[in-house]
Amino acid sequence: MAPSTLAPLTSRFAQRMPGARPLQSYAVESAVVCDAEVEPMRRAVYPDAELELITGVHEFSAGLEDELHLATRDHVRHSETIAWRLRDVYVSPGILCNYRSYKRLTHRQLRLAPAAINEIEDTVAFCSTDAGNDYFAHFLLDDACTALLGEEFGRVVFGGIDSERTPHARHYLQAFSIANNEVAAARFRDLWFFTDYPQNSHRRARLQSLRSRLTERYGDKPATAPVYLKRGSSGQLRLLENEPELEALLSARGFDIIDPERLSVAEICSRINGAPLVVGVEGSQLAHGVLNLRAGGSLLCIQPAARFNAVYRGFTNSTGLRWGFVVAEGSADRFYVSADRLLETADRMLESEASVC
Repeated sequence: MAPSTLAPLTSRFAQRMPGARPLQSYAVESAVVCDAEVEPMRRAVYPDAELELITGVHEFSAGLEDELHLATRDHVRHSETIAWRLRDVYVSPGILCNYRSYKRLTHRQLRLAPAAINEIEDTVAFCSTDAGNDYFAHFLLDDACTALLGEEFGRVVFGGIDSERTPHARHYLQAFSIANNEVAAARFRDLWFFTDYPQNSHRRARLQSLRSRLTERYGDKPATAPVYLKRGSSGQLRLLENEPELEALLSARGFDIIDPERLSVAEICSRINGAPLVVGVEGSQLAHGVLNLRAGGSLLCIQPAARFNAVYRGFTNSTGLRWGFVVAEGSADRFYVSADRLLETADRMLESEASVC
């Protein structure tokens, strides 16, 4: 029987005490991988007066004013990318910890039960995050990207979930040539983890490397048609009520209508890689577009008015892509978008992409 540890419990209690410290403060070594930087932002593409339609934001937003700033600002200041080295730390579902502090690996409720653990003696680079464990897009665009950094520090490891990654997540790692070392619960003698959310020049180069690896594998016959990516039903409900009408209109204009839930990673990438434009409801499925659009291509997000989210602006800016949006009126999970506004914005983005080519 594997040994167990009370660290997931004691670390949570310790964090409630006066003088509690973040997990990285216990690092025995740290390294600044990339200094802070300021980067200009490409102007977002959206119809006139579109901002006035926005009524709410996603659950992790700091508020409507902040989200509108993220969507419209002309520059961004990226903080440092830092590697932290810890001794004798534990991972169990939802948490990375020692006995005095912890780092969450999920936004969901944490378990209280002690975890059975395996002992891992070699130096590892732990690349999982709370967002990456909870959301497919963040696993691809954040955690897999961090893995390319982690390779410089130790054996890349993902962990903190108690179920298997989705087939799409595992197959993307294969396509990226990243080892899928998954650890549910363990004690690490020597572990590096990373502050790697800033989309600075170091991270941008790694994101471009992921894109290049897919192009090398799937881009022998580049896609020429723009793409509509269906959101599907595997994630949180975001139902575009007039989607059949939009699909018919887009198909008549030469768009390739793709349902990722019905296709393998190889099939998805083969159909998207090199496309000039990807359109879809804001959500994790749009990561297929970020990773496969041609250089200088465009991502057009259909944004529920009650759940506006500008997260893809950062990812597209850091990969040299254009980002645009149209607002769909209705609730956060059921909404309707104007076909005219969508088509006009898609045309603008395609014309802009063509003028650069």
